[in-house]
Amino acid sequence: MTVTKLKVLASFLIFPLISFLVFYDWAESLASDPSAVTILSTFIQYVIIYGATISCNNAEVWAIIILVGIGLTIYGVINRSAFTFLVMNISLFIIFCLPIFLAVTGTTRFCMSFLI
Repeated sequence: MTVTKLKVLASFLIFPLISFLVFYDWAESLASDPSAVTILSTFIQYVIIYGATISCNNAEVWAIIILVGIGLTIYGVINRSAFTFLVMNISLFIIFCLPIFLAVTGTTRFCMSFLI
């Protein structure tokens, strides 16, 4: 498998997009009037819930996971083999999708105390 720059770029676009679309669908399903849900307001909620999920559930562990994920992602970009591409995609999934998936499914603690 040849890992091209386009495939790497696609990975960097797809994982955040998947994460946001899952969150947008979830936010739309909770709204009493789904047509009132806008992209901008949902994006702001997305950022807040992403941060709240990380900060309220062992922020130190998340920081370590994200730092390791960033390191593996950089390694995957530099050394483009099939294995490092797979590791890079797993890391991108953990960085972008896992906090949102855990928040949407209700399997993590959610608090807003870090904003106060």
